[in-house]
Amino acid sequence: LPQRWVASGAGGAVTGSAHRGEWFAFQVAVYASKQPLDSVTASFSDFAPSRPRALPPATCVNLDGVDWRGRPFTRRISVPKGQVYPLWCGVQVPIDAKPGRYTGTTTVTAAVGSSAVGSSAVGSSAVSIPLSITILPDSIAAHGDNDPALLSRVRWLNSTLYPDDGLVPPY
Repeated sequence: LPQRWVASGAGGAVTGSAHRGEWFAFQVAVYASKQPLDSVTASFSDFAPSRPRALPPATCVNLDGVDWRGRPFTRRISVPKGQVYPLWCGVQVPIDAKPGRYTGTTTVTAAVGSSAVGSSAVGSSAVSIPLSITILPDSIAAHGDNDPALLSRVRWLNSTLYPDDGLVPPY
């Protein structure tokens, strides 16, 4: 584990700021400290304050989405004891989102001690992580894709562009 994670402890809030139109990327680490974890899932609450066209729910590109052929997929994730697994998540901030602070929650759930990772199933565990995104008043070009530091290109993992055999304008 990175030293800063050890120092800050588990369950810290995910915070950040995003421009209107940006795909805001964030990561949640799942650490199987004492037992293996199986069937890891992530769910996301609505963001508050809720307003029409405020923020859609976040998504996790590790767990489900669109594969390289444009087909929907879901993935079963197991984390062996003592290992860390990163969940890459994000939310598309609408271009017309009202600037301000939005809060929500991601809940990560897993079966603890599952037979898929070497022992008999003993139950499940869930951890809720607060999310806080401050939407800035200005908008951003290309969803932020032209700034690699924003990690917005992670959203490309769910692209359906591949199956389209047509030429991309202006070609």
